[in-house]
Amino acid sequence: MARFSLLGPVEAVHDGQSRPIRSVPRRALLAILLLAERRPVPADRLIDRLWGAEPPRRARDDLYGYLSRLRAELAGIADLRREPAGYLLDAEPSTVDVHAFRAGVAAARDAEGDEAADALFGRALGLWRGEAFAGLRSAWLDGIRTRLAGEREAAELDHHDVRLRLGRHGELVPGLSALARERPLDERVAGQLVLALHRSGRSADALDHYGRLRRRLNAEFGNEPGPALQELHRLILAATGEARVAVAGPATATAIRQLPAAPRLFRGRVDTLRDLDAAARGGLAVVCGPGGIGKTWLALRWAHEHAGRFGDGQLHVDLRGFDPVEEPVPPADALHLLLTSLGTAPAAIPAGVDARSALLRDRLAGRSFLLLLDNARDSGQVTPLLPGSGPSAVVVTSRGELPSLAVSHGAVAVPLAPMDRRDAREILLAHIGPGRADAEPEALAEILDHCAGLPLALGILAARAAAGPRAPLSAYAAEIAADSLGALDAGETGANLRAVLATSLRRLDPGPAEAFVHFGLAPGPDLGLPAAASLLGVPLAEARGRMAALVRTGLLRESAPGRHAAHDLTRAHAAELAARLDPAARLAAVRRLAEYALHGAIAAERLLSPGRAPITVDPPGEGVLTAPVTDAMAWLGTERETITGLITLTAASGMDGLAWRLTWGLATFFARAGVREAELAVIATGVAAAERSGETAGLLRLLHGLGLLHREARRFDAAEAVLSRGLELAGDTGDDLGVAYFHLALCACHGDREAPLPAIAHATEAAAIFARAGNGTGHGAALNLIAWHEILAGRAATAAGHAREAVDVCRAAGARRNEGSALDTLGRALHVLGRHTEAAATLTEACAILRDVGVQSSLGLALDHLSDAHLALGRRGPARAALTEALERYTEQGMAEAEGARRRLALMT
Repeated sequence: MARFSLLGPVEAVHDGQSRPIRSVPRRALLAILLLAERRPVPADRLIDRLWGAEPPRRARDDLYGYLSRLRAELAGIADLRREPAGYLLDAEPSTVDVHAFRAGVAAARDAEGDEAADALFGRALGLWRGEAFAGLRSAWLDGIRTRLAGEREAAELDHHDVRLRLGRHGELVPGLSALARERPLDERVAGQLVLALHRSGRSADALDHYGRLRRRLNAEFGNEPGPALQELHRLILAATGEARVAVAGPATATAIRQLPAAPRLFRGRVDTLRDLDAAARGGLAVVCGPGGIGKTWLALRWAHEHAGRFGDGQLHVDLRGFDPVEEPVPPADALHLLLTSLGTAPAAIPAGVDARSALLRDRLAGRSFLLLLDNARDSGQVTPLLPGSGPSAVVVTSRGELPSLAVSHGAVAVPLAPMDRRDAREILLAHIGPGRADAEPEALAEILDHCAGLPLALGILAARAAAGPRAPLSAYAAEIAADSLGALDAGETGANLRAVLATSLRRLDPGPAEAFVHFGLAPGPDLGLPAAASLLGVPLAEARGRMAALVRTGLLRESAPGRHAAHDLTRAHAAELAARLDPAARLAAVRRLAEYALHGAIAAERLLSPGRAPITVDPPGEGVLTAPVTDAMAWLGTERETITGLITLTAASGMDGLAWRLTWGLATFFARAGVREAELAVIATGVAAAERSGETAGLLRLLHGLGLLHREARRFDAAEAVLSRGLELAGDTGDDLGVAYFHLALCACHGDREAPLPAIAHATEAAAIFARAGNGTGHGAALNLIAWHEILAGRAATAAGHAREAVDVCRAAGARRNEGSALDTLGRALHVLGRHTEAAATLTEACAILRDVGVQSSLGLALDHLSDAHLALGRRGPARAALTEALERYTEQGMAEAEGARRRLALMT
């Protein structure tokens, strides 16, 4: 059983034995990946979290090296793998002490009974072995460390309250005394210590500690202790012997209680509640997210759970920033409401906003209130309502993050994401009951899919289903599948998702409103700023301003710097509106976005495959930006789903030339990153577009690329059918080089099927064509393939002759990469012939060339072959070194050969 420790020195343990992670950067990398909780982390984000704003010059190379070595160090413990979205460490969260601590604390707070809570708190806090990530330093880890320290502190204080209720005050006095010396002005710690001292028969010491705290608060802040602590002091003076009040307990009877009822069916959000608690302890928290995401629910749940922390009570104002009927509440009116709630006579309330704001600060000074300011439109609506210094806290809910509050008042944003599937399911079950859900699990799953974790959508569907208990869930599932927004309407404005989304749109200026509608045209999960500018046909700066306005209203979120996304149902609303655009305007916008994507894809393709013959592309049209592409794989990886969506969209819109050219631009990327099943159908769409366009050269290129991708997916029948069709078409049109390349591709397919003789036949045809055309690069590659498949056919001597010829042809052509591969084949042939010394020398030369040109996959194979040659000569050390490096190359490239190399390496050691 593997376990991972982050609450102290970073450590991996397997079957009770520590597995050493030998370098500080790799320990930091392990911590970062474990904190991601089985979610992939992109390389750029890993670099940022490791090194912050000043990464080393070769940060990406260093990162890949660390990942490779960490993967080897974790072999047999946890799988560290590369996925399309980044690097993922597949470790069960319960085996990581940070996640176990958080889960344990959450369970303790939800426990029924103090005995159970005491045990759960004890186990969770017992996981700490010192400072989190001890000895590791990075800006990102430092921030997480600080947050964890706050969580530990809060858990310890909650644990103290539980133990006080259980009568274990005597055990607490020494630790609380030390904690009070460290934090002399913390009233919660003081209240716990005073109560523990009093119950331990040390009332004089309790009163003395209270007196010292009171004098210090008076001297430094001019304040008295809070009402709860004062009430505890009064009880001790009265010598009741039953002082049950803790500093987080009930406040005085005169406290103001304005909170609306707590949400009865609230479920989940444990981590976000914890984040809100940490943010509110700083004095000002902003719960933000799109309409229907559950901001008010979360804020009310937290406010009711922590109401006892605020001895003077709770104030609540609905600012109606996005009300579908009423206008937003002006700050002057909100101030009047708050002041009258605090007992100020209406005649004593001044007229101006500034004067009212100053009076509110005076009324709140030194008092402990929670202000819940719900549904704020912007920072300007909130700023006049904020208290000055003192123990009060403010929680704001808004569709935007209100960045001005962060700048001017240190507000901490608590963004809400859609609910995870488990919590979403719990909300539905709370409405309809488990029996009905168990009877139709597929319909329930479909409803969950379409609601996509949006609490308002879940609530509307659940309310409708609860109101119609005899209707099958499948009927609601079919309705939401056919019309997601239409199904999410319970007949009232506040229970109509389309109406809720429309309120955000109505508050927008025309430019951002147009941007939201056009966003509904864009396929893919998110949209970069240059793409948005092209879609709109506006300059980049204007697009940035419009997208920022959409973020402020919660319609979009910034999924990454410079990229914007929306919840699935919000995107559906945008798509509905986009469908109403003038058809000519809609097609023009799609064309601009497609041209942006095409020029980016072509630039990336030239970087990935500089030797590939280019295709003809028209210059970008008016209003189309071109993206500077420096990291081709990263750019295409980010835009992958947008481009595949645009292939389908342009083909359906009659833009066949754009559709097939976009498809061509992804060929090398797919060959390296892998192609998904759904993407094969998209490529087939591009092929059909090329056929309709009548551009035969384009069709041939797509058939070749599609055949190779089918081969990569091991769909050999499909690959051979596509490639054979391309071979015939190339022959019919007199494209001799095209014929040769289709022969090479068919050779590879037969080789994968372990049919070397047909593979040799195709490679021989290709070699003859390349030789006649004077194409040394292609000729050498074909000869190399002949030689390799002759080895597989048991003709090693003939293979060696063809491989030597391939080496000579490649050298004459200056094709270094092909030369390295041909030397690898020659070395392998010599090894099979038993000429191990010659083989080792040849393979050493092959590795040097391949390392120099940076072909990692081919280098891994050559190193593997070199290891075999060394081993045959009895050189175990060099053999082990070569195979170790081969394994690193295989692992970095995600190659299937890694597992075999790992097993053989284990046998060598």
